[in-house]
Amino acid sequence: MLAKGHFLNQSILARTGDAVRYVARADNRHDLFDASQNALRHLRKGGRYTVRQTYHYDDYTFVELAEYPGMLFYSYDFVPDIIEETEAQMA
Repeated sequence: MLAKGHFLNQSILARTGDAVRYVARADNRHDLFDASQNALRHLRKGGRYTVRQTYHYDDYTFVELAEYPGMLFYSYDFVPDIIEETEAQMA
């Protein structure tokens, strides 16, 4: 069981075009492909972004965002944008 406020580092299942929110999970990870530095420099916590592509590398999953083509971000720094999914279901 995880303590309150702690997250399990788990990749999201994101497809091209999915809307996600950046949650800025903090941990001590290796910074492959500058993924965490890219997030710190470019993303806003709680910001909504669109998945352009998902990449798998060893034990890591990265996402490329439509708003930042060519940059990789750790997929577990994001959660699905449930608000958009709910609005789409209601339409």
